[in-house]
Amino acid sequence: MIISVHLPKTAGTSFFDALNKAFNGEVLRDYQDFPLHKTIHDRTHKAFSDALFMEDVLNDKHAEVRCIHGHFMPVKYALLPEHKTDFITWMRHPVNRLVSHYHHWVNTYNEHSPSLQKRVVEENWTLDDFACSLEMKNVYAQFLFSFPITRFKFIGITEHYSQDLNWLRENLLGQHIQESQLNRRKTDYSIDPKLKDEIETFHIEDMDLYEHALKMREKRVWV
Repeated sequence: MIISVHLPKTAGTSFFDALNKAFNGEVLRDYQDFPLHKTIHDRTHKAFSDALFMEDVLNDKHAEVRCIHGHFMPVKYALLPEHKTDFITWMRHPVNRLVSHYHHWVNTYNEHSPSLQKRVVEENWTLDDFACSLEMKNVYAQFLFSFPITRFKFIGITEHYSQDLNWLRENLLGQHIQESQLNRRKTDYSIDPKLKDEIETFHIEDMDLYEHALKMREKRVWV
């Protein structure tokens, strides 16, 4: 079973479309957790609680599930048998990811938006406010709490999306994946170099995770 973790603003919508086509629509979407919109206690408690009975839930309701994709903490599925599950995800440079995340929330806000997005827009957060907030600090690390990065079978880098998608098809999925361009806008959100440096320092955990993912990719590509 493929467990695909959609980290925010890392081409996850495009990737879901590609997975859905590859698995003939048999991808289970898991987007109900909203980790960033919960307190640390609430989201970790839910993830750990779900993990205890997730195998029974899948066996009861989705006996033939081949792929799960969505915004969830991977620890939620960490107790599934390791020999039956391959965890995958995508990462993007943390500064570019965060800037894209900010503009996405501002541009898609409506009355049904989740709680934190509403705060950001209704309180008129600037990009500086957003980038240096505790709520948005180290988003990758927040999602990967208690889940070692080394457990991922594959971490794609969105800056190398096409090449990494091909590697995934040839080496892990063993089936055709058609590249999709959904939500992959090429909008250039330029920021001041000083702010970029500040963001990299403030989000040092995510920078470290991203650098680790780049090293994993380099090893994968040159093997």
